[in-house]
Amino acid sequence: MTRAGSGLFDTLMLRRLRRRLDAVTRAADSVHPATLRRLLREVRATRPQLDAAEHAADSALMRRAAPPPPITGAHWSWRPPFWTQPMGHHIPAPRGEEIEPGLKIFHDCPLGLIALTQRRGRGGRQDPPFALDLETYAFEGHFVSLVLDLPEAGWQGTSGRDIFELALRLETERASPIFARLNIRHGPNTEALLRHVPAETAGNGAARIAFDIAGAQIDIGRIEGAWLDLIPEDPAMNRLTLHDLTLARRPRAEA
Repeated sequence: MTRAGSGLFDTLMLRRLRRRLDAVTRAADSVHPATLRRLLREVRATRPQLDAAEHAADSALMRRAAPPPPITGAHWSWRPPFWTQPMGHHIPAPRGEEIEPGLKIFHDCPLGLIALTQRRGRGGRQDPPFALDLETYAFEGHFVSLVLDLPEAGWQGTSGRDIFELALRLETERASPIFARLNIRHGPNTEALLRHVPAETAGNGAARIAFDIAGAQIDIGRIEGAWLDLIPEDPAMNRLTLHDLTLARRPRAEA
């Protein structure tokens, strides 16, 4: 059996399908109505499969266009799919609900004038296909947090010697302090490691931020989950653009 993605076979099948559809289009007025109804059912049944195949192929090409920057010695590295796969626009962004699997926004503003949108990336050689814009308009709360759930592979097998390294490329419309917080849930407890994103990064730069779990009070054997918060300190009337984000886990270098 010929497997999917075998090149020549797929091309020939698609050409045959296009020729058949072209023939139906040209001769529709002369085809018997019963035949037209059958062909119409076939076309309608095929459309979802064509759309799904197009989406899968397009997403795969975008993911490969700009692989995450390598982290020396990393056991695991991850660029969340929101930078490589298309997602919906969310205006306003729902509070505390999953916007996409593994992506949430938390805030305490009663107005709820917060938007999360995905747009095309800058197109540089190292840029992923998409960027995320977090926009906050009139704001009467105290905090906004963009939350990314780590996949199980990110925390499974973590040792007490590991360092989580966050690589960010972002900019803000208006200068504002930004914090990154790694949260690790172990049993009934959660350990939160808070780091300040360097001010120069928010201008339009890149930064690496390390979360060293050696000094944290974490029961390594009971880790059940982890997530990352990005927290702008003064969010009102501002836009935070995340051009790229990757997270890696590596062992601490020997002394």
